[in-house]
Amino acid sequence: MIARMRDLQPTELHDALTALAETLVDARGEHEVGVCLLRHVVTITGAESARLARVDPVSGERVVAGASSRSEPADHTVASGHENGWKLSLWGVRAVPSDALRLMLGQAFTAAERERFREELELRDARDARLDSACETVGAPAGPVEAARRVAAAARVLLDSDAAAFLPGPGAERFPIVWDGLGSTSGSSLPGVPAEAARSLSVGAVWAGQVAADTSLAKYGFRAAAVAPVGERSSLVVAFAAEEPAPRGELELLGMFAERATMILDVAEQAEAASRLSALDEPTGLYNAAYFRIRLEQEASRAMRTRSALSVLAVGLPPGVTAPDGDDYLRAIVDELQGSLRVMDVPCRIADDEIAVILPELDGMSAYLVGERLRAVTTDDPASSRVAVGVASFPDQAGSAGELARNAARALAWARHHGSDRTFLFDRDVALGLRVEQERERERKAEALTALYAVASHIDSREGEGTNHSQNVGRVSGLLARQLGLTPAHADLVRTAGLLHDVGKLGVREDVLSKQAPLTEDDREELRQHTLVGERMLSGTELGEVRSWVLHHHERVDGSGYPSGLSGEDIPLEARIIAVAEALDVMVHDSTYRPAMSPEEAIDELRRCAGDQFDPRVVDALLELVARGVPGVIPG
Repeated sequence: MIARMRDLQPTELHDALTALAETLVDARGEHEVGVCLLRHVVTITGAESARLARVDPVSGERVVAGASSRSEPADHTVASGHENGWKLSLWGVRAVPSDALRLMLGQAFTAAERERFREELELRDARDARLDSACETVGAPAGPVEAARRVAAAARVLLDSDAAAFLPGPGAERFPIVWDGLGSTSGSSLPGVPAEAARSLSVGAVWAGQVAADTSLAKYGFRAAAVAPVGERSSLVVAFAAEEPAPRGELELLGMFAERATMILDVAEQAEAASRLSALDEPTGLYNAAYFRIRLEQEASRAMRTRSALSVLAVGLPPGVTAPDGDDYLRAIVDELQGSLRVMDVPCRIADDEIAVILPELDGMSAYLVGERLRAVTTDDPASSRVAVGVASFPDQAGSAGELARNAARALAWARHHGSDRTFLFDRDVALGLRVEQERERERKAEALTALYAVASHIDSREGEGTNHSQNVGRVSGLLARQLGLTPAHADLVRTAGLLHDVGKLGVREDVLSKQAPLTEDDREELRQHTLVGERMLSGTELGEVRSWVLHHHERVDGSGYPSGLSGEDIPLEARIIAVAEALDVMVHDSTYRPAMSPEEAIDELRRCAGDQFDPRVVDALLELVARGVPGVIPG
């Protein structure tokens, strides 16, 4: 698909790629991206006709995102490629590399996928904000009666319904039947759950529909209702005077609020029970260690039953709280901590200098962020800034309530050992993979890398057989980065930049790359453009951080390199590393200009050019690797 790009002049190539990238970034939705892609494909390749289509995974119907105005020839398909279920077909162009097709398709539909995901996140954030607002409206009720009343009122507002009710089931006798929106109707005549909802409630699902004309709800003027289960036997009902209940998205929101309501009502009931059983810590008003153990067992059982997450924060308080006059100081810290928690969160003082917080429905990374907020809101006293927080979550990092508490304590011990003033998640590997967006970013990055690696391999094959130039430069660049003290993650990025340092040669003419005679000045000028082209190509991927390294890997420390004439420390260190790695690989392999040098001759040449062409520190790092006999430093 990019075969014709070889015939373009560098400026034309830049313009074509820039226009494509800008159009895709600005696009909204699959159809618009498809139309934009086809327009630029036809322009760049000179195709006579093109079509972009996919098969819808739900309906099985073919969806055409765009097609050229010219009718499709019956049997003259010259090139086609697949990506994310889409197929691109071109007519009237010569054969092109499939890796180039994948590269452009991947960039195009990554833009569309990113936009769809952004819209999904916005919808989810708006839904979560409404849910949080409803829970905040409920607050922390003083007892079961007030809790039931507030839950019903919040449900009515949440779905903008005409009335709402909490109907306790068997075993929840401490809670009353409460309707919000029926005026002063007596309890004996209040409507109940529609009979049609029984089956859905029995399997823990939300029911919605019209109510029968002979039911109690209909007698009160309601024509539709939605019912969500609260706990195992109670129900939350919202009723509507209109014929249709709330749309599906609103029903899902009702179900989520009902789950939260279960916890809020439990908190109210447990709070009343705790006050009767003297389960409170007197100085702070928090629950004590005995209550923590009982409640954690209950929440762990609930998490197992509902297959939901559960986390525990172990908060290590600073030394001042155990001083003889530390009660006021302790209460000030506790007030700050409680202000950052949700209604259903359960803080307990389990030791003189430790508070444990039970966090229902929060996974490890979400609990970690809560821990970070707790550290941020402690008082301004310098001592309190040394709060340490340990985090563990169920089921990812523990299989029982006891193991969950122990792992949170171990995480706290690690945080304290490393100076406090930090939050530590018991299993960092799990934490790195928790957010869906991070997973999607990694997948997109892997797809972009795969396509770019294919392009780099294709370029190596155009310049000479069997050298593996890009892989050699990438490997040695990574080794040099580690030798110079860069972190493993940073060194891995340098290795990737080394692999892709010549990707811009995709825009250099074939006859220039494979020329056996010395290059003319025009040839050399075109070849110099590959750093600019490579930088531009990487700007359309998830590898934006390596763009400047690829752009400047032909700069010289004396300022006589290209494309910008940078010198010394103005050249990115990563680019200086790639320059040494590339020069080494070029010198130890045959070229059209000269035979290969021996490793000893190549190293002597690098040493001779240190300070003029190459960074002496990078050359010294290479010499150290060679002296230690590190495998893979001298390309085979």
